[in-house]
Amino acid sequence: MRRRALAAYALRPVIWALDSSFDMPTLAQAREARAAGVGFWWGYLATVQVPGAFNLAAPWSQQAFSNVVQAGLGCGAFVSGLDDPVGLRQLAQAWGIPLIALDDEDAIRPLTVPDWRPAFLAASGAGLYGLLERHTIAAPFRIAALYPAGGCPGATWPTSPPPAEPHGWQCQGTHTEFGLSVDRSALDDWFGGHMTQEEHDALLNIQRIVTANYYQITTGYDDPQQTRHGMLKDFPAVVAGVAAIQQQLAALASGSLTPDLKSELDAIKASVDALSKHLGVGSA
Repeated sequence: MRRRALAAYALRPVIWALDSSFDMPTLAQAREARAAGVGFWWGYLATVQVPGAFNLAAPWSQQAFSNVVQAGLGCGAFVSGLDDPVGLRQLAQAWGIPLIALDDEDAIRPLTVPDWRPAFLAASGAGLYGLLERHTIAAPFRIAALYPAGGCPGATWPTSPPPAEPHGWQCQGTHTEFGLSVDRSALDDWFGGHMTQEEHDALLNIQRIVTANYYQITTGYDDPQQTRHGMLKDFPAVVAGVAAIQQQLAALASGSLTPDLKSELDAIKASVDALSKHLGVGSA
C-alpha cells in the first residue's frame, strides 16, 4: 500500500467545495456538481464588475452566484483587499451571498506595516483565505491553500491540530471539473450549518484526532514491503490514536443523533475501521 492510499483512512471532508474565476458555472453545471457530491462553490465578488477590478481577474456576475444558490449549493465569494470593505459587505447581502473571504495574496494587495488586514476583516465581516503563512491574524473563519501531491487527502486543514475557528483546506489547485477550470477544497460542517453547535463541536473533536493520526501515519510510512508493524515509526502511538477515535465514536453513537451527524459518524467509522483492520488493532 503506497502512502497516497492512506488518504482513504482520513476523515471524509464534511463539505467538498469548488471555486473558480473566469469559469462561472451555469445552473446546469452547478446542479451537476451538487449531484456529484459538491456542497459549496466560491466565486469572486467586487463592487465593480469589470475584469481586472481591484486586481481580481474575473469578478462574477450576480447571475453566476444565483446559479450556485439555485442549484442548492452553499455560496461564498473571495474578495480583494483593494476593494471597499463596507461596500463588499453590503453587496454580498444584497446578492444573497452568505460568506465572503479576503483573498490574501501579494499579487492582489501586498502586506504592509502596519498590517491593513484586521481593519479590512472587521469592516467587511470577511474570513481569511491564503497560504498557511498568511494566517497570522484573527479571522471569523479561515481557508488555507496548500496543494499536496496526489490531491486532497480528506482533512479540512493541512496541519495538526486544526485551528479552533471554522476552517477549510483548498487542497487541489487548478484542474478541470464539470467542464470548468476550478480549485477544490474541503470545508468543515460550519460552512453548511446542518448540525447543532454541540454536534459540530463533537465532530470537530473527532476530526482533530483523526487528522493527527493521519499525518502521523503518512510521515511514519517507510517501505511498502515491510510488515504492517514495521511501516510505522511510532506504531504504539497510532494504535492508541485509533483506539481513542473508536472510543469517541462509541460515546457519540450512544446518544441521540440527528441524521446529518449520524451520516458523518458512519463515514468516519468506516474509515477508522478500515485503518484498524489494516493495522490489526482495535475493535474492527
